[in-house]
Amino acid sequence: MGRVQYASILLFVLALGSVKLSFIFFYRRLFVTARRTAFDWAVNIAIGVIVLWSVSLFFGFLFACGTHVSAAWGSVKDEEDFCGAALDLDNAYVL
Repeated sequence: MGRVQYASILLFVLALGSVKLSFIFFYRRLFVTARRTAFDWAVNIAIGVIVLWSVSLFFGFLFACGTHVSAAWGSVKDEEDFCGAALDLDNAYVL
Protein backbone atom coordinates (compact mmCIF):
# COMPACT_ATOMS: atom_id res chain seq x y z
CA MET A 1 0.00 0.00 0.00
CA GLY A 2 2.83 2.39 0.78
CA ARG A 3 4.36 2.04 -2.66
CA VAL A 4 1.07 2.89 -4.32
CA GLN A 5 0.66 5.96 -2.13
CA TYR A 6 4.25 7.04 -2.87
CA ALA A 7 3.69 6.70 -6.61
CA SER A 8 0.37 8.51 -6.43
CA ILE A 9 1.98 11.47 -4.65
CA LEU A 10 4.55 11.73 -7.42
CA LEU A 11 1.89 11.54 -10.11
CA PHE A 12 -0.34 14.01 -8.28
CA VAL A 13 2.44 16.61 -8.29
CA LEU A 14 2.76 16.28 -12.06
CA ALA A 15 -1.01 16.31 -12.51
CA LEU A 16 -1.44 19.48 -10.47
CA GLY A 17 1.31 21.18 -12.46
CA SER A 18 -0.40 20.16 -15.69
CA VAL A 19 -3.72 21.58 -14.51
CA LYS A 20 -2.07 24.87 -13.60
CA LEU A 21 -0.38 25.02 -16.99
CA SER A 22 -3.64 24.26 -18.78
CA PHE A 23 -5.28 27.24 -17.06
CA ILE A 24 -2.40 29.51 -18.01
CA PHE A 25 -2.49 28.37 -21.64
CA PHE A 26 -6.26 28.83 -21.66
CA TYR A 27 -5.93 32.39 -20.35
CA ARG A 28 -3.24 33.11 -22.94
CA ARG A 29 -5.48 31.81 -25.69
CA LEU A 30 -8.56 33.60 -24.37
CA PHE A 31 -6.95 37.00 -23.92
CA VAL A 32 -4.97 37.16 -27.15
CA THR A 33 -2.99 40.35 -27.43
CA ALA A 34 -0.09 41.52 -29.51
CA ARG A 35 3.18 39.82 -28.73
CA ARG A 36 5.66 41.39 -26.32
CA THR A 37 3.06 43.02 -24.11
CA ALA A 38 3.10 43.01 -20.31
CA PHE A 39 0.45 40.28 -20.31
CA ASP A 40 2.57 38.11 -22.60
CA TRP A 41 5.60 38.54 -20.34
CA ALA A 42 3.53 37.75 -17.23
CA VAL A 43 2.13 34.59 -18.81
CA ASN A 44 5.56 33.40 -19.91
CA ILE A 45 6.97 34.02 -16.44
CA ALA A 46 4.03 32.15 -14.87
CA ILE A 47 4.63 29.21 -17.20
CA GLY A 48 8.30 29.12 -16.20
CA VAL A 49 7.47 29.30 -12.48
CA ILE A 50 4.89 26.51 -12.73
CA VAL A 51 7.25 24.23 -14.67
CA LEU A 52 10.06 24.83 -12.17
CA TRP A 53 7.65 24.30 -9.26
CA SER A 54 6.40 21.00 -10.69
CA VAL A 55 9.83 19.63 -11.54
CA SER A 56 11.40 20.66 -8.24
CA LEU A 57 8.56 19.19 -6.16
CA PHE A 58 8.59 15.98 -8.19
CA PHE A 59 12.28 15.41 -7.58
CA GLY A 60 11.97 16.72 -4.03
CA PHE A 61 9.33 14.12 -3.17
CA LEU A 62 11.22 11.46 -5.12
CA PHE A 63 14.43 12.01 -3.15
CA ALA A 64 12.99 13.25 0.17
CA CYS A 65 14.53 10.24 1.91
CA GLY A 66 17.87 10.61 0.19
CA THR A 67 19.23 7.37 -1.15
CA HIS A 68 16.86 5.39 1.10
CA VAL A 69 13.84 5.69 -1.19
CA SER A 70 12.22 2.60 0.31
CA ALA A 71 12.00 4.39 3.67
CA ALA A 72 9.12 6.44 2.25
CA TRP A 73 6.86 3.37 2.29
CA GLY A 74 8.62 1.52 5.11
CA SER A 75 8.05 1.73 8.84
CA VAL A 76 7.39 4.94 10.73
CA LYS A 77 10.84 4.73 12.30
CA ASP A 78 12.51 4.53 8.88
CA GLU A 79 10.50 7.50 7.70
CA GLU A 80 11.47 9.55 10.75
CA ASP A 81 15.14 8.59 10.41
CA PHE A 82 15.59 9.17 6.69
CA CYS A 83 12.78 11.46 5.51
CA GLY A 84 13.21 14.62 7.54
CA ALA A 85 12.60 17.01 4.63
CA ALA A 86 9.16 15.63 3.78
CA LEU A 87 7.31 18.12 6.01
CA ASP A 88 8.99 21.08 4.32
CA LEU A 89 7.96 19.69 0.94
CA ASP A 90 4.38 19.30 2.13
CA ASN A 91 4.36 22.99 3.02
CA ALA A 92 5.81 23.93 -0.38
CA TYR A 93 3.20 21.76 -2.08
CA VAL A 94 0.41 24.01 -0.79
CA LEU A 95 1.45 26.77 -3.17
